[in-house]
Amino acid sequence: IDDILLLKAMLEWLIANPPEVYIGSAIGGGSSLDKPWLALGADVPEATARASLLRSLQRPGIVALPAVRAGRAHAIWHHFYNSPFNVAAVQAFATWLHPALFGDLDPVATLRGLHARFQPFPLEGTYWISAR
Repeated sequence: IDDILLLKAMLEWLIANPPEVYIGSAIGGGSSLDKPWLALGADVPEATARASLLRSLQRPGIVALPAVRAGRAHAIWHHFYNSPFNVAAVQAFATWLHPALFGDLDPVATLRGLHARFQPFPLEGTYWISAR
């Protein structure tokens, strides 16, 4: 199956099975600020990250999803998947998916604390973002 057919099938499935919360995965970083995909990561300013998310939410099919229309749309840096810092990403997911249960979590503070303890350089950039 070629990539275009696969993307169409995935979009059709998403429209037929709309999520309660939309979460995009951002593969772009500071070097991809002028690219059409989501930009998150080191050296990505918050305003740029939010603009890339809002742009991505305007894609055909995505813009009509109830979660997107209601502002329950977010994006997260894809590279958390292979990092011990992914505990902060899990906290972000928890606050997005179950805000009443996990409203006391502070994933930004968790990431800052882990980074300060285990990295020899300052934490810069935006690693997750919400449409609102």
